[in-house]
Amino acid sequence: MIRHVLLFKFLPDTQAEAAEFLRRLDALKDVIDEIHHQEIYQNINFHRNYDTVCVIDFLNQEDYQKYCDDERHKQVARYSKPYLEDLACVDYEVL
Repeated sequence: MIRHVLLFKFLPDTQAEAAEFLRRLDALKDVIDEIHHQEIYQNINFHRNYDTVCVIDFLNQEDYQKYCDDERHKQVARYSKPYLEDLACVDYEVL
C-alpha cells in the first residue's frame, strides 16, 4: 500500500477558497477509483504550522501513478495554488 500525505497551509483571508478546495479534494474519492481510502482533517494544534492534513491510500504504486496523472486530480491541485502559503508532501509504502 502507498500512503500519500499532504499538509496544507492556506494564505490569510482565504477561508472560503480553502473550504471549496477541500470540498473538491474530498470529492475525488468518489470519482477516482484508484483511491482506496482518504481522510482530511483540520489541525487543532494552536501552535500549528499547517492548517489541514490529507491522507490518501492506494493499493499499489500503479494506482498512485494513475491518480497523479488523472486530470481531475490535476484540476483540483491547480485550483488550490493561488490560496496556498505552503504545501508539504510525503509518500511512503505501508508495510
